[in-house]
Parts: sequence; C-alpha cells; structure tokens
Amino acid sequence: MDGAGSELAAVSPVNLADKSKVPVFIAAGGEDETAPIEHSKKMEAALKKAGVPVETLYVPTEGHGFYTEEHRREFYTRRLAFLSRSLGGAQAAPAPAR
Repeated sequence: MDGAGSELAAVSPVNLADKSKVPVFIAAGGEDETAPIEHSKKMEAALKKAGVPVETLYVPTEGHGFYTEEHRREFYTRRLAFLSRSLGGAQAAPAPAR
C-alpha cells in the first residue's frame, strides 16, 4: 500500500472499531451508490469482532436514505428505540397507523 493508502487505512472507521466504547446503530440501503452496503456490513463485522454492541437495519431496496414511508417509519422507530436503550429514558408510544 502506498503512503496515501496507508494514511487512509490508519483513519478508516473499520480499522478503528476497537476504539469504540459505545453501542452503534448502522442503517444502510442495498441500492446505495454513495456508500455501498458492503461498507456498512464490514463495519458491523469489525464492531462485533471488537465486542462493540451493534444494531443494524439493512433495506435491500433503498438507496442513500430511506424514501418509502414504510422504511422511514421503520428506520426512525428503530433508531429512536436504540437511542432510548443506549442513552436511557422512556420510549415514546408508537404513532397510530394511518
């Protein structure tokens, strides 16, 4: 690996997973061309190997973001539940179905 590649590898989150001291939530879409889902899956594996609690939400049909109402609702529900568990506090009641 050349100098620039070595420098980038040294600061790559996947290579620093063992430094994480808090639970991590990863959400990714299978059609994301900006941040391919494989990157998220590698990060998940690195965090698990380091013993870091990690929760994931992978949606094969989404891109860089969650655009359908169903997927947005699942994303925000799961993320808020994760934050509630990780930070403490009461969980909000689910919104009524439309």
